[in-house]
Amino acid sequence: MYFLKYKLDVFEVFKKWLAQVVNVLGQKLKYLKSDNGGKYYDDRFEEFCASQIIQRAKTVLKNPHQTE
Repeated sequence: MYFLKYKLDVFEVFKKWLAQVVNVLGQKLKYLKSDNGGKYYDDRFEEFCASQIIQRAKTVLKNPHQTE
């Protein structure tokens, strides 16, 4: 669990979380599902996920149960 002071911190915290997951599990993340909120879709986040070959799945904003 990570506590964020600002929503803008999501990207940096995600990178730290991802590094920890890869280190512990020894496997890469293949898919990332999130709502369509702006904090998950800035250019840096998109470029990083593309560089790591992480496929993005977007749901309707504020409805994480819906799939594409």
